[in-house]
Order: sequence, then structure tokens, then C-alpha cells
Amino acid sequence: MARLWSAPSPCCSTFLPTSRTGPEIAKLMTRLAHRGKGVATRLMRAAEDLAVEMDRTLLVLDTATEEGACGLYEKLGFTLAGEIPDFALKPHGGLTGTLIYWKRIGRRR
Repeated sequence: MARLWSAPSPCCSTFLPTSRTGPEIAKLMTRLAHRGKGVATRLMRAAEDLAVEMDRTLLVLDTATEEGACGLYEKLGFTLAGEIPDFALKPHGGLTGTLIYWKRIGRRR
């Protein structure tokens, strides 16, 4: 596991080594005060660069269907693999779906 940043920075992210081809990006979060300023985009690019340095060829991640970051991930070239309905808990109760994304990186693009 590689941690890129952590509190009290504007954001944090964690790599989970899920396979030989690529890690899962887990828990990418940006503080509310830093949203819309390109922080998450820079963090995702840094994560991709780190994965390429680790000779990985695939990134996977998920986000909530409601109020998730699907627009960011699609803008960065991730492909939607599918949705798992009612999989994640919302911060204030209830369930939301989870969208699964993937992206080829490095040599095998």
C-alpha cells in the first residue's frame, strides 16, 4: 500500500495492491474547501505516475452513484465497468450504488 498524502493536507489517497497489473485507488477524498481547484486531478495524476513507476498497467477504483466523482474519473480517461446497486452507505444514512471504473496506464495503453 502506498499513501500519497494524508490529513491535514487538502486531500488523501491510498493505493491497495490488488493485482500484479494494477492497484486499486481507494478513499480519494478532497476537503470541501479545496474542491474545484484541481487538487483531485493532480492527486489522480500523481497516483497514475506512481503506478507507472511501479510497472503497473491498470488502475481500478469505485465511486458512489450519488454525489460521487464519476465526472472527474471520466474526464481523466477512466472507463465505467458497471454499477453495483445499493452497495455503499451514504454519510447520513441510506444506501447508494457504487460505480466501478478502470484505466489502462503505462506501456500497454
